[in-house]
Amino acid sequence: MTDMTEWVKERRRIHNAATEGPWAVDGPAQAGPDDSMVVYPKDDAGAIAYVQPAWDDADAIVDAHNVAVPVLLTAVENVLELLSPHYESQVRREAKFGRKGSACVCEVCRAMEAVEGAINE
Repeated sequence: MTDMTEWVKERRRIHNAATEGPWAVDGPAQAGPDDSMVVYPKDDAGAIAYVQPAWDDADAIVDAHNVAVPVLLTAVENVLELLSPHYESQVRREAKFGRKGSACVCEVCRAMEAVEGAINE
Protein backbone atom coordinates (compact mmCIF):
# COMPACT_ATOMS: atom_id res chain seq x y z
CA MET A 1 0.00 0.00 0.00
CA THR A 2 2.75 2.41 0.85
CA ASP A 3 4.20 1.84 -2.61
CA MET A 4 0.97 3.04 -4.23
CA THR A 5 0.73 6.08 -1.98
CA GLU A 6 4.38 6.92 -2.56
CA TRP A 7 3.94 6.53 -6.33
CA VAL A 8 1.03 8.98 -6.33
CA LYS A 9 2.92 11.42 -4.08
CA GLU A 10 5.91 11.33 -6.45
CA ARG A 11 3.70 11.98 -9.51
CA ARG A 12 2.04 14.86 -7.65
CA ARG A 13 5.46 16.26 -6.67
CA ILE A 14 6.69 16.11 -10.28
CA HIS A 15 3.51 17.75 -11.57
CA ASN A 16 3.59 20.47 -8.92
CA ALA A 17 7.25 21.20 -9.65
CA ALA A 18 6.45 21.98 -13.29
CA THR A 19 5.84 25.52 -14.41
CA GLU A 20 2.42 26.56 -13.19
CA GLY A 21 -0.31 26.30 -15.80
CA PRO A 22 -2.49 26.56 -17.58
CA TRP A 23 -0.19 25.84 -20.47
CA ALA A 24 -0.75 26.59 -24.14
CA VAL A 25 0.96 25.84 -27.43
CA ASP A 26 2.19 28.48 -29.78
CA GLY A 27 2.01 28.01 -33.52
CA PRO A 28 4.68 28.15 -36.20
CA ALA A 29 5.35 31.86 -35.62
CA GLN A 30 6.96 30.84 -32.34
CA ALA A 31 8.57 27.64 -33.54
CA GLY A 32 11.62 26.62 -31.58
CA PRO A 33 14.88 25.05 -32.74
CA ASP A 34 14.59 22.53 -35.59
CA ASP A 35 10.89 23.36 -36.12
CA SER A 36 9.94 22.18 -32.62
CA MET A 37 6.82 23.60 -31.04
CA VAL A 38 6.96 25.89 -28.04
CA VAL A 39 4.99 25.04 -24.88
CA TYR A 40 4.56 27.98 -22.52
CA PRO A 41 2.41 29.20 -19.63
CA LYS A 42 -0.51 31.27 -20.93
CA ASP A 43 0.37 34.27 -18.76
CA ASP A 44 4.07 34.36 -19.63
CA ALA A 45 6.03 34.71 -22.84
CA GLY A 46 8.89 32.45 -21.67
CA ALA A 47 9.07 28.98 -23.17
CA ILE A 48 8.77 25.96 -20.87
CA ALA A 49 9.87 23.42 -23.42
CA TYR A 50 10.58 22.85 -27.06
CA VAL A 51 8.89 19.64 -28.03
CA GLN A 52 9.92 17.39 -30.92
CA PRO A 53 8.97 15.90 -33.29
CA ALA A 54 5.25 16.17 -33.97
CA TRP A 55 3.08 19.25 -33.74
CA ASP A 56 0.19 16.81 -33.40
CA ASP A 57 1.42 16.02 -29.88
CA ALA A 58 0.90 19.59 -28.66
CA ASP A 59 -2.72 19.22 -27.59
CA ALA A 60 -1.95 15.99 -25.73
CA ILE A 61 0.96 17.55 -23.85
CA VAL A 62 -1.02 20.63 -22.84
CA ASP A 63 -4.10 18.58 -21.92
CA ALA A 64 -2.00 16.20 -19.83
CA HIS A 65 -0.59 19.07 -17.79
CA ASN A 66 -3.75 21.16 -17.52
CA VAL A 67 -6.37 18.44 -17.06
CA ALA A 68 -5.50 14.75 -17.22
CA VAL A 69 -2.65 14.50 -14.73
CA PRO A 70 -4.27 16.56 -11.95
CA VAL A 71 -7.67 14.90 -12.36
CA LEU A 72 -6.28 11.36 -12.50
CA LEU A 73 -3.98 11.90 -9.51
CA THR A 74 -6.89 13.22 -7.48
CA ALA A 75 -9.04 10.25 -8.51
CA VAL A 76 -6.34 7.76 -7.46
CA GLU A 77 -5.77 9.62 -4.18
CA ASN A 78 -9.52 9.47 -3.46
CA VAL A 79 -9.69 5.74 -4.24
CA LEU A 80 -6.68 5.01 -2.03
CA GLU A 81 -8.09 7.06 0.85
CA LEU A 82 -11.47 5.35 0.66
CA LEU A 83 -10.42 1.74 0.05
CA SER A 84 -7.04 1.44 1.75
CA PRO A 85 -8.19 0.65 5.30
CA HIS A 86 -10.00 -2.55 4.27
CA TYR A 87 -7.33 -3.63 1.81
CA GLU A 88 -4.47 -3.01 4.25
CA SER A 89 -6.23 -5.06 6.94
CA GLN A 90 -6.56 -7.96 4.49
CA VAL A 91 -2.89 -7.70 3.51
CA ARG A 92 -1.83 -7.67 7.19
CA ARG A 93 -3.99 -10.72 7.84
CA GLU A 94 -2.33 -12.64 5.00
CA ALA A 95 1.12 -11.52 6.17
CA LYS A 96 0.51 -13.33 9.47
CA PHE A 97 0.53 -16.55 7.45
CA GLY A 98 3.57 -15.59 5.40
CA ARG A 99 1.57 -14.71 2.31
CA LYS A 100 1.71 -11.53 0.25
CA GLY A 101 -1.24 -9.47 -0.93
CA SER A 102 -4.85 -10.16 -0.09
CA ALA A 103 -6.70 -13.44 -0.45
CA CYS A 104 -9.96 -11.53 -0.16
CA VAL A 105 -12.04 -11.60 -3.33
CA CYS A 106 -14.32 -8.66 -2.52
CA GLU A 107 -14.67 -5.78 -4.98
CA VAL A 108 -12.65 -3.45 -2.73
CA CYS A 109 -9.61 -5.74 -2.70
CA ARG A 110 -9.93 -6.46 -6.42
CA ALA A 111 -10.04 -2.71 -7.15
CA MET A 112 -7.01 -2.04 -4.96
CA GLU A 113 -5.08 -4.88 -6.60
CA ALA A 114 -5.92 -3.38 -10.00
CA VAL A 115 -4.63 0.05 -8.91
CA GLU A 116 -1.51 -1.54 -7.41
CA GLY A 117 -0.93 -3.59 -10.56
CA ALA A 118 -1.17 -0.51 -12.79
CA ILE A 119 1.19 1.49 -10.58
CA ASN A 120 3.75 -1.31 -10.30
CA GLU A 121 3.64 -2.21 -13.98
